[in-house]
Parts: sequence; C-alpha cells; structure tokens
Amino acid sequence: MRLAARADVVVAFIGLDEAAETEGLDRADMRLRANQLDLMRELTALDTRIVVVLVGGAPVELPFIDDVDAVLHAYLGGQGGGEAIARLLTGRRNPSGRLAESYPIRGEDAPPPLVRARRGHRRTPRVDLRRLPLLRRGRQARAVPFGHGLSYTTFTYSDLSATQEGLTVTVTNTGAVEGEEVVQAYVSAHRTDSGHPAS
Repeated sequence: MRLAARADVVVAFIGLDEAAETEGLDRADMRLRANQLDLMRELTALDTRIVVVLVGGAPVELPFIDDVDAVLHAYLGGQGGGEAIARLLTGRRNPSGRLAESYPIRGEDAPPPLVRARRGHRRTPRVDLRRLPLLRRGRQARAVPFGHGLSYTTFTYSDLSATQEGLTVTVTNTGAVEGEEVVQAYVSAHRTDSGHPAS
C-alpha cells in the first residue's frame, strides 16, 4: 500500500478467477473474491487516482464503483488482451465497446428467478445466475446498465430514419479524438387494444 499511496495512478486488475468462469454450474453469489474486495477497500481509502480493469465473462457486484476514477471492462480478451488493454489505458486506442449485461451494486438488487428441479431430481428450488432480471419492484437497482459504454470522444446522431426494413442514422465524431461508435436501437412490436402484437 505504501507504493500505491505514492503513485499518480493505480491500475488495479481484478475479476473472476478460473473457478468462477464456468458454464457447468451456477455461482453461489455475484461477489468478487474476498481478497480482491479487501484490496479495493484499502486502495479506495488512499488519496490516489484508481483505474480498475475488470476481467471476466459474467456480471459481478461493483460496490466500489463510486470510489474509483474509471473502470475498463476487458471481458475475456485472450492472448492479445494485454496489448489491447495497454493501448486503451494509454489513449492509443479509443474504447468503443458496450456492456452485454447489467452490473448491479449488490447481488440482492438482481434477484434471480427460481428454477425448479427436473422430474426425478430433488424438488428444492435453485437459482440460475445466468438469467438475471436487473430491476426490482419497478426501481432501477443497477450500478452500470446493459449497453453502457464510454469513449474518449463525443458523437452526434442526425438524419434518423426508421422503417420496417431497418434503421439508418448519420453518426458524426464531434470530439478531438478518433473513435468508433456503437449505435443502439431498442424497438418493440406495435400492440393492438387486445394486447396481442399487430400482424
């Protein structure tokens, strides 16, 4: 901690370990390991700028989100991930990704649905953390929502046109840094008074 206290910026790499990165079973909770949370508590108590590089393929609780200066989500970058992260942290490349899930502050803000056991198995309910609803009782309870992503530059949208065939829009980089933008459009089917989608 003495070294971190003297640093201009601390880059903390945290995330899910190999035991948590699996598709064969459900995680018991959405917390990071205790040693990582202890580290983040000690770092955020310092008067030092902190950048978190979050590594992992599934949502985790982010109790420290308001106490750090930036979070770069690297997901599971593979062999070239380290070089890509270095380019993003140093500004040689501009981040343009978007979150594929929502990340809650607390796991209880994202109550999972109960999944009943199959016939012939124990009838005790279990939870499936792969299908998390991230709203509870109509209130937003998320640290970072689905689709979120920041950039080192700014963009404006113009000439929006939406038809049954698709959507077109002109995207203009209005900042001083080269970058790319991910356009997101959320649509729903038109509904009739009967509550069924119109044909």
